Amino acid sequence: MKKCLSVLLSVILTFSCLGILASCSLFEAERKVEFALDFEEYESGTVLFDAAGDIANDKVLAYSPKGKAFKGEDFVAANVTVTNSNAYTGEKSMEYKVYNQTVTAPMTLLPNTKYSLSFFFYCKTEEADCFISRIDCGIYDLKKSEEAGSITKLSGVGTSYKEVFTSSFAPNTWRKIVVNFETKEEVENAAFGVKFTAKSKESGKTVCLVDDINLSLAENTPKSEVIIENTKASSVELITATPNTIFPNDKIEFKVVTANGLTPEVKVNSETLTPNEKGIYSFVAKSKVKIKVECEGDDDRLNVNEDKNGNDLTKYNYDVAATPVWQGNTVYHETALFVPGRETAKLLYPISEAISVRSYDLYTSYVEGLDYEITADGLIKRLENSRIPVYEGALTTETENAFPTADGKYLEFINDYAYVKYAIAVTYEHKAEWQGEEGYNPIKIESVQDKIPNVFKKLEKGEEVNIVVYGDSISTGWSSSGLNYVDSIYSKIGDVGSNVLNVPPYTPAWPEMLKEGLEKLYPDAMVNVKILALGGTKSNWGASAIRGRLDYLGEGYKADLMILAYGGNDATAKMSSDDFYSNMQNIIHGFNDYNLEVDNTDAEVLLWSQSLPNTAATTYVPEVFLGYQDELEYIADDNEGVALVKLTDQFVEVIKSKKAIDYLNTNVNHPNDFTTRIIAQGLITALTPKDK
Repeated sequence: MKKCLSVLLSVILTFSCLGILASCSLFEAERKVEFALDFEEYESGTVLFDAAGDIANDKVLAYSPKGKAFKGEDFVAANVTVTNSNAYTGEKSMEYKVYNQTVTAPMTLLPNTKYSLSFFFYCKTEEADCFISRIDCGIYDLKKSEEAGSITKLSGVGTSYKEVFTSSFAPNTWRKIVVNFETKEEVENAAFGVKFTAKSKESGKTVCLVDDINLSLAENTPKSEVIIENTKASSVELITATPNTIFPNDKIEFKVVTANGLTPEVKVNSETLTPNEKGIYSFVAKSKVKIKVECEGDDDRLNVNEDKNGNDLTKYNYDVAATPVWQGNTVYHETALFVPGRETAKLLYPISEAISVRSYDLYTSYVEGLDYEITADGLIKRLENSRIPVYEGALTTETENAFPTADGKYLEFINDYAYVKYAIAVTYEHKAEWQGEEGYNPIKIESVQDKIPNVFKKLEKGEEVNIVVYGDSISTGWSSSGLNYVDSIYSKIGDVGSNVLNVPPYTPAWPEMLKEGLEKLYPDAMVNVKILALGGTKSNWGASAIRGRLDYLGEGYKADLMILAYGGNDATAKMSSDDFYSNMQNIIHGFNDYNLEVDNTDAEVLLWSQSLPNTAATTYVPEVFLGYQDELEYIADDNEGVALVKLTDQFVEVIKSKKAIDYLNTNVNHPNDFTTRIIAQGLITALTPKDK
């Protein structure tokens, strides 16, 4: 490690005036092996940045190409020193003393290579309630950053990649962060960047420490397979890691929480563990880790980490995510959010048995009798002193915006990354439905095979099928938690990107989930999905832009199916149903005209009526969306090769049971993972053959 560190520092210092690591024989000889960057060779108190952001003492560990810190609206770096205070290994760490900052570790990356980059992070503060609310990690382009004067994400190498961690990073605890990425070509001007955002903005009150920045070939650092087995009477709380960031030989610490004072028996890979005086268990990870917790009476309790069929409930799982909410007696990972004054939450159906109640990221299981209970009428009740978090942000505001409510206030947005920290996901069985207007009445979605037969024939023959998705932010997958590998033209100038949050549980945006579902239904077919939708747009923009958006896909591109939806922004703008009808017709005409030019006469259209935003806003009354749905039905009836999935009807039923904060990430418009899944379930069902 010392040899690699010395070589790396020599190279960094040699090229510090440029901020770019050029190819050289010295680095060529070392770059193929794992290296680690720590701060042992510096004296405690060494200043790496002074208060103005200038590099001090020629030390280059966090820097900008021109000898200045990157300074932009989102990135500031200053007051960075080396310290031995609270260091990860009892040695030296890098310390920060400002609200927002970025540190970059330069690297040269091999082509077509998978990498794993990790570091340890620590936050200490003078404020008892302060915590790091967000950590942004990404791969950045030093050359473009130098030209732009601010940090620029690397593009064109398979790493327009950005990882955002928004778990609760409590103070005074070291956390290991792991970022995995893959290159497509050799990169000599890359830097790994990390930015910390603290709850407190007062300079000096929040101190962040970083230690042991480590880059290695991913093949050399396989993750440990981690299985946690416990029942509703207990919960495992990992302290130093999350299940997807455990590597062999990592030291892992965890606590066990139980209900009613039960004494747990804790085993890791069959070895019985005992806690220390603080109640903390620890072990060194192997390639396969099984943490099993048993309490008295567990023989009669279910394992909360899987359903009765053995499906994993601790992470995104297509087989459970795609199970339609309108069929069967089990609902998976249905979301709810507790706010002050809210004691119980009503779900789609009355709960007869809670199988698993988890945090939104699915990592933490909550304990029945300690954190929650199920009431006699099938509601989930948050108990006093529960570990289930309560979102205390405002849901309405006096400040005027586009979402007025009937009582003279305005809807307030919940930040996407805040929502995922506070919401819960409930998997449960139900034996009954709410009656009439008292709750959700399931509406079955039917196959549209008869309306758009061409795409079904191609899928069933195992041919290549090209699907384009068009609409507003809901069609981009905005606010979904998961990674999105579907190409999305997310700007007006043809840039490819993504609007997903990229946080656990990594539930895909609905176009990605649709692709996954079609590939399972039609295993011989090759399904390609391109997202041409753009957030913030209305159907009139969609009509004017359809040709240009299709042109971004390349000359002569042939789409077999366009999946089309608008509504939310149209309603905000108080667009009439007649205008909505004309705009949607014009989008279809533009799509058909384009296909005639490229000799693609079999192309078809699948319309879907949108999910409902927060109907507390006077612009978002259900009748507006039902009116838009009626117009779409007229279009589908009058046009050959056009089908409709009536999802607005489904969501009119959903809101009979669920409050807006339970199915919207933002409290205003964007679906959360559960709602995204209902959209995907509807579209997958509609594209399922009638005989399946």
